[in-house]
Formats: sequence, C-alpha cells, structure tokens
Amino acid sequence: MPDPERIDGTEDDLGEIEDPEADSSEAQPTPSTPGLSSNNCVGDSCVQATTCASVGQERGMFMWEEWILDSVSPTPTALTDELVGFAASHGVTRIYFQAQGHLPTSAGRTKLAALIAAADQHCIGVDLLLGDHSWHLPGQTGAQNLLTNAYQLVAGLGATARPVRVHYDVEPHANSTWNSKTNAQKTVALGQLISMYQSLQTLGGQLAAQYAGQLSAPLEIVGVAPYWFDEKVYSTAVPVGGVTRPMIEWMSDTLDVVNLMDYRDTYTSMRSKAINEVTYAQTSGGKIIAGVETICGLSASTTFCEEGEQGTPSKPGIFPVLKKVNDYFGAAAPDAWSGVFVHHTVSWMPLSPCNVAQNNCAAGQTCQTSQIMSAYATRKGLSQQGWAVCVGEATPSCGDGVVNGSETCDDGNSDDTDRCSNACTVQACPSAGDVKGLWVWNDYVNLVNDSAAAGELLDFAREKDVTRLIFDLWDEEAGALLTATTPGRGLLADFIADADARCVEVDLLVGPKTDTAFPAMEGWMDPSGNVNTAIAFAEDAVEFTDALTGPKPVGIHLDIEPAHAPDMGSNTAGVVARLIDRLYQITDAFEAAQASAGTTLRINTDANVWLQHHNITRSGVTKAAHVWLLDRLDATFMDYVDNSTSLIDYVSTEMSYAAGLSDRQVIVGVETMCGLDDGDTFCEEGEAAMASALATVASSYSANPAWQGTAIHYYDAYAVLPN
Repeated sequence: MPDPERIDGTEDDLGEIEDPEADSSEAQPTPSTPGLSSNNCVGDSCVQATTCASVGQERGMFMWEEWILDSVSPTPTALTDELVGFAASHGVTRIYFQAQGHLPTSAGRTKLAALIAAADQHCIGVDLLLGDHSWHLPGQTGAQNLLTNAYQLVAGLGATARPVRVHYDVEPHANSTWNSKTNAQKTVALGQLISMYQSLQTLGGQLAAQYAGQLSAPLEIVGVAPYWFDEKVYSTAVPVGGVTRPMIEWMSDTLDVVNLMDYRDTYTSMRSKAINEVTYAQTSGGKIIAGVETICGLSASTTFCEEGEQGTPSKPGIFPVLKKVNDYFGAAAPDAWSGVFVHHTVSWMPLSPCNVAQNNCAAGQTCQTSQIMSAYATRKGLSQQGWAVCVGEATPSCGDGVVNGSETCDDGNSDDTDRCSNACTVQACPSAGDVKGLWVWNDYVNLVNDSAAAGELLDFAREKDVTRLIFDLWDEEAGALLTATTPGRGLLADFIADADARCVEVDLLVGPKTDTAFPAMEGWMDPSGNVNTAIAFAEDAVEFTDALTGPKPVGIHLDIEPAHAPDMGSNTAGVVARLIDRLYQITDAFEAAQASAGTTLRINTDANVWLQHHNITRSGVTKAAHVWLLDRLDATFMDYVDNSTSLIDYVSTEMSYAAGLSDRQVIVGVETMCGLDDGDTFCEEGEAAMASALATVASSYSANPAWQGTAIHYYDAYAVLPN
C-alpha cells in the first residue's frame, strides 16, 4: 500500500509543467518506425515486426506527469521506457498522457512523437490529455489552440498513422468559482462546457479537411465527465442553443467518447452510477469508457487505495471489479461500451509492488526500482519508499491463459481433466459417469456478471467433482430471469461456455421465490396462481438454447414445492393435484417449444419423497403422485436424510417405478444446510460422511436404468461443510 502521505496528481493535473523549450538537447529524435516514417500503420497502433491485434475494450491509464519528457536525470528515455513497460505489464492499451505543455512547440511535439512511437512498439495507443477548468468560459481559446497543435503533431506522423485521440479534462465544478454559483448559474456553466465541445468538433472538422492528405480520419475528441451528470438538478436541464437536455446526453451526443469518472470501489456501485450513461449511449450511438480512482487520502468508497489491485474475496480490488464491469456492460451495451481506465499512474504504481531481488513478476517481465516514483517523490518532497514495479510484456507460455503459437487452447489452470489439457491442446471431457449436481441459488445468480466469483464457483465444482450446476436464473439486480433479457442471455451463454470448458454441465433452474422480488412466480402453487410465468420461462429457455452456437445447457430444472402453497395444511390432496396439473402444463408448453425448435433439452423437477403417499385422480385415472410426475418428467428427489440406509429406502418406490419407464432419469438429492433438524442434513456429519453415504446409494442403484446420480443442496452450504 502507498505511503500515508498522499500521492496525488492534483498539482500536475493543471500545472507545474516544465518549459518545453528547455533542455532541447534532451529532445528524443523521432525513431524510424512504421507509421512515423512510412504508411504501413494498422489500426490504432503501429509496430515494426508485427501487426497489433485490434482492441475490443480498452484499458486506459492517466499519466499527468508530463515532466518526464523534460527530465535530465533520469533521462526521458528511461522514464518513458518505464511508463510504457508498466503499461504493458498491466494490460494497458492506451495511455492518457498530459500534453499541453509540449504541444505548442516543435521541440515539444518531437518529444511527444517519441513517446507515441515507444508506446506503439507495445501496441499501446496514446491520448493527448489536456485540461484546464476555465476553458469553458467565454473568451477562452486554450482548448481550441491545443487542438490545432494536436493536428500539427499527428499530421507529421504519416498519412495513415492515427495513434492518438485528443482527451479533454475540463471540469466546471472544479473551477474556483463553482461553489459560489447558484444552481441556475451552474447550469449555465455546464452549457458553456457543451458549447466548448461543439466548437472543438467544428474546428476538428476544419482541421481534418486542412490536413486531409496527412490524416486518415479526424482526430477523435474525448471528454471527461463525472458520474453525476445524470443526477444533479443543475445537470439534468442544460440549455444549449435554445435546446434543453440532460448534461450526459449533451456529452454523449457531442463527443466521440465520454470518459466517465465512475469513482466508486465496488462493482455494484460502479454499475449503478454508470447504467444511465451507458444505456443512453447504446441507444444514441455514443461511446463510454468508465474508470476508477487509486489516489489515497480520499473517501474510502471513491478509491481503490485500500483494496489495491486484487483485493480480497470480501473486498475485491481494481482488476476483479473492472473485469466485472467490463463483462456486464460489454454484454449489455456492446455498441456503446468501450472499456475501462485507471486514474492515475503514480498512485497506481504503489498498489502494484514487486520485489527486485526475487523478480517476482511474470515470465518475460522485470521487477525494477521505479525511477518515475523516485523522481515524483523528489519533486513533491515526499520520502523515498523504494517503490518497484513490473515492466514489460509477459513471455507467452502454455498456462498463461492466452492462446499463443501452436496452442489450441490455454485456460490458465493446471487441471488436466478439463477440455484444455496441460499441453494446451483441446481434448474431450472424461467419459460421462454418474451426475454429481450442485444447486446454485439466487444469492449467487449474479455470478454471470462476476468473472472472479464465477471462476471461484467453477474451481470449486472441479475440486469437488461436481459435473452439473443446477443454476438459478433469477437476476435480483435486473429484476428478471437471465433468459428474459438480451444482456442476461449473453452473460449466461458465456457462463455456460466457461462451465463447459471445465467439463461442467448447466441446468437452468427456476422456481417460486420466497421474497417479493418476483410476485408472479410466488403464485405458482396458490389456488388462483398463474403458471404463465413458468411457461414463459420454459419457452424462453428453449429459444435461448436454440440460438446458441456454442455449448448449451442440458435442460431446465423446476423447483415448485407444494409445501409453499398457502392451503397446504388444509387441502394437502388438492395441493398435490394442483402440483401435478401445473407441472403438466409447463411440460406441455416445453415439449411444444422443443418440437418447433428442434432442441434436445431435458426437463427435471425437484420432488418430495412423500409424493408416493398421495393418490391423484386425473381424467378418471388414479395413480400415486410420484407416478404421474415420472410419467412426464425427470426428477430430482429431495431425499433429505443423513444416512445411506434411509437415503436408499426413501426413494426405493420411485426408483422401482422409474426403472420400467423409457428414458427416465432420476437424481437423489441431499441437504448440507445447517440449522435444520439433525437427521435432515449432513451439516453435522460433514463431507466425508456424506460422500460415503452417497457412494453407497450409487452402488445400490447403479444397475437401475433410471439412475443418473446425486445432487447436493446447495453451493453456499456445501462450500463451508466440514471435511
């Protein structure tokens, strides 16, 4: 963690810039690099020996320390190499480099060109970062003048070289006069900001025409926006040119890209603060990049200073949180979402320490004492802490999680029994044996939005030899089933594919809720309940599966328990009959949808072992409830006892009947939750006793053609079950 003394870029944000004409002997010559001296640049970056891959979602990094280009000792080359090396080692694809002190002069532009070329060698783009919190005011021309300088710089890089954007950080609320303004005056100031950006776009069009022979396209203009541009009274009705609109709409429609200062330290908060901006951009053709803060000395909820890069399971850090945000918005708004950023370099570096003596970086990287941090501390009068950082790109190797060279896969783990072998070749999953299922309930449904937690679940499944996740689809945040929304479907498809890569199947689980989140589902077992939501789920699941081009779920799984019906105590026979009726209604709709789509999902329902004691008459025919059920559906019998003798005995009737049916599958489920009657759960006995009991049950029924395996209820409880 950083020194308690604040490592802050506030001063460097807007000032303390070296004289760009000073020390001209240290100006770095423009190297002979494709894109700088020739026209074979590809995409956003140019390289000498290879072509850069296109960047889908960028990872940006602010760099306010413009003085590194003018340093005498260490040299600009040494500091630039460290900056680019740190960026490369941390997956940064674009550096937002403060440039306003260097753009106005030829010597300064030469230094910037050298930086751009150095970054380009690692396929890292550069934004020319410019900022002054008074540029929006009438009569100010600083932003416009620097845009002209930016075109002069880029025009000299070659006709097809376009490695830069122009990135403005102009925040009226950071101007010294802001707090003295009324809300009406603040609204006017925000309108002036939009007018400034509109003038910049107009000027950019003129400059692009002027330099048409030297540029492949106009330079994109990026603007910084706080997350509250969709919230504050004075930012939700901003008049510009006689038209009044919310500030974030003005920003999204005026700029090529909006950099959203989404400065919160949890996934939930970041997603909440960015949702309106991203949703609008998706519908209007805008682009959004959202970022996080790392400066110490701020409110704990606004910065990752405390959490660091990785954090802990209970308090995730920068990387897992940004991965979740990227995953969610990348699926929810693929046209608008452009990536994430970290603010800023000198407050990030102390959160990413390494040990020089141990060189504990990835293969191909080097741990070195940070000259940038040392020089920064000297300039700021801070004590030297011996900061060290990893620099450089990791050497590609099997097991690094990136497919390279002759590898056909690389899952980054040492599990040699999944679909990717330890030699990084694709292989088949082991031959199917008994199913070992695991219920994953609504507390974990947002796993599809959380790659770190999803990976933890899949690692747990592999460790425990779980072969099937019975995965609840209710998304509490979205207020819908994952199969009911386009973003949810995309995230679920990715999760199923990730599970399949680990040789784990997925059943799509849904059932009435015990809370008020989904009232329509609660009524499935009510006397007047509406089963249409269950039918819609079954049809959605078929449609979702039919559209998948990759791995598919194995089936749908219903959890409709008659004990939840309000009249269970007074009308048990009627409730059981109602259960069978509704299961048949759902199955009819499911089978009709499958026949139309041509999918091969199975339908399974959780079932109580006591159903065998209730006879049901339907259309003049009387059968035991478990017979009616097994005639149409696979079943997972909730055989919640804690010894093998009872487990075998309680399902013997069901197993005997199922054995005579064609293609019927039965699973026996057990409980691990604590706080229940001792005889109902393996909480007290622990995992070894449960494993032994389930092995005995499997041995007893292995010759039964209906036997499919066992299932454990449920992830949260099993994860803490004593060994």
